[in-house]
Amino acid sequence: MGKPGFPGCCYKGVLQRMSRMESLQQEQRYLPALRAHIDKLLAKGWVIAERSPLTLQSGRKTYRVVHGMLIGDAIF
Repeated sequence: MGKPGFPGCCYKGVLQRMSRMESLQQEQRYLPALRAHIDKLLAKGWVIAERSPLTLQSGRKTYRVVHGMLIGDAIF
């Protein structure tokens, strides 16, 4: 049986969705060294030009995050 006010099947579904949301939030917080490096670049004046994929720009230089790596514009 579910909690009062929630039918058993609905309550279980809510818990499953909450669990998935929590795991997605945790997955977004990975690669702390990369995040710290990006924060330093932003503090130095780099700007986020695009969010998907994450692309940073400063003047004519461009960095893109691909598969957890920060790739310079010489590759593109």
